[in-house]
Amino acid sequence: MPKSMKNATPETIAPIEPAGPVLPATASQGGHAARTSAARVAAVLCGIGALYAFFVASALSIAWNLPRRILPLDPEQQALVFEALIGHAGLLVAAAAGYLAVRRRGRLPTWTPKAMSTVLVAIGFVSLDRLVGIYFPPSPSIPESPFELHAERGWTNRPNGTGLIRGFNISFDRWGLRLDEAEGPQDFAGKKRLLFVGDSITVGYWHQARFAYGRQAVEVLNRRHPGATLAALNGGTCGYDLAQELHWLRHEGLALAPNLVIVQLCLNDVTSQFDSRTAMVGDTFDPFLDVNRLTSCSGIRRALKALVMRTRFGADPPAIARSLEEEVVVQAALSDLPENLKARWNVVLELLGRFAETCERARVPMVLVYFPLKQQIAYADFSDLPQRTLAKRCRELGIPFLDLLPGFREAIGTGDVPAERAMIDAVHPTRLGHQVAGEALAAFLEDHHMIADLPGGGGRAAAEILKPDGGGRMLSPD
Repeated sequence: MPKSMKNATPETIAPIEPAGPVLPATASQGGHAARTSAARVAAVLCGIGALYAFFVASALSIAWNLPRRILPLDPEQQALVFEALIGHAGLLVAAAAGYLAVRRRGRLPTWTPKAMSTVLVAIGFVSLDRLVGIYFPPSPSIPESPFELHAERGWTNRPNGTGLIRGFNISFDRWGLRLDEAEGPQDFAGKKRLLFVGDSITVGYWHQARFAYGRQAVEVLNRRHPGATLAALNGGTCGYDLAQELHWLRHEGLALAPNLVIVQLCLNDVTSQFDSRTAMVGDTFDPFLDVNRLTSCSGIRRALKALVMRTRFGADPPAIARSLEEEVVVQAALSDLPENLKARWNVVLELLGRFAETCERARVPMVLVYFPLKQQIAYADFSDLPQRTLAKRCRELGIPFLDLLPGFREAIGTGDVPAERAMIDAVHPTRLGHQVAGEALAAFLEDHHMIADLPGGGGRAAAEILKPDGGGRMLSPD
């Protein structure tokens, strides 16, 4: 080392000047670095997406190919596994292709990583929802049952529909009327038609069509009056309340040209008026708020619903729901009504007025039939508020009113055993209960001279009155 450098101090050492002028970094050079960095991040994101899709698709493929004795999956779950497998395989291909494209290009706009992160988060949420949905599959859709969705009433009998309801087969003809499978469609030509309007009681829930009370009443009358040639038109729909039944009568039932309309009512018509599915407002229905149908595509939603239902109602929510419903139905018969049930009774009484007005305009007589509670048959001193309330309203409207409670008590007695023989649950009759109701209705119509005095107008064949719209549904006459 030179002696001069050995004795030098930092202060005496002169800085080394660069060989040429130093140029500041240009904007293009900074942008190039940023775009290169964005490409690296994008490649990493594509790689993460590809790896995730690969592992999920592999797991789904294994689940799909495992024997069902090892991993039991019902048909809905198998379909969801297949859909998720195809979706994640597509995601794997897209992510791998994106990774190769980014690596080949080398530079991307700086906003690309943020956009890709947003997309990957959304895809990840959908992926998680699909995977959760495999364990919580959607409920069977309504079209697989004998019913179909209806824009205003919520649901309706599917023309020519058939299906199992709690293990019992129910079929409908092309007009949506309950059909006896053994006999086939009825021929209404030249017959006077008794149109039965109501809910599952009128349908003949848990029984063959020939055992429903309306059919039994008409058979009794035809035996006693050979020249009457009466036909029973079973227009009942499971789960309907009076508002839905009124809408059906106005838009479809009267098009069948009935000679007599018989409306069936029980206390669950009172308790269902403020059901979240339907509500009567003025003369129209609110749209059917089928939230479950609209959101059932989400597996996370189905899982949360199942968790909340199990937390709130225990291991068997349907059983708890039926128990709560029966408690409310019984409460609707008591004299000391809470305000909400008073309001629901007012809705029922208002709807009965609209029924009477509708039938009067159509020049068709109407009868109201009330099915008692099981508790009213079991206990002689049980409240008769429903009968008194309905009888008063029918007197105001000029409608014949049949209370079936005296007929049940006369035919089978009073007490727990007769009640068990007459009713399946709080409101649905047994086969014996339908028989007692049919005989009581036949006697009531005879006592009121409603068979011989039935007006004409129902003698034409239904095919002459109604026109098919191509799907089996019949339109109103011109």
